[in-house]
Amino acid sequence: MDTDRVTGTVTNIAGKVQSAAGDLTGDLGTQAKGMANQATGAAQDAYGRAKDAVRDLADQAPESYRQGAETLARQVQANPLGALAVAAAAGFALATILHRR
Repeated sequence: MDTDRVTGTVTNIAGKVQSAAGDLTGDLGTQAKGMANQATGAAQDAYGRAKDAVRDLADQAPESYRQGAETLARQVQANPLGALAVAAAAGFALATILHRR
């Protein structure tokens, strides 16, 4: 399990607690910070899951594919926002294609 998954889960839980504390006290700032921490934690967990998936695929693939997966994993680690943007664009394109049918 990737450390980003653990850290993301902890951040998400802490955000839920913080948001609940804001609900109890009526403090909108604390509520907002809690929601932001939840979103940050969820994104970090998703990033960790993606890294785990790439590693799992690399372990099952032939050597030439493993090298490509390792290169991809390094690129994702070096530029996570860029990788997220590419994944979002690919998902949008796929959704657009499927929606037209």
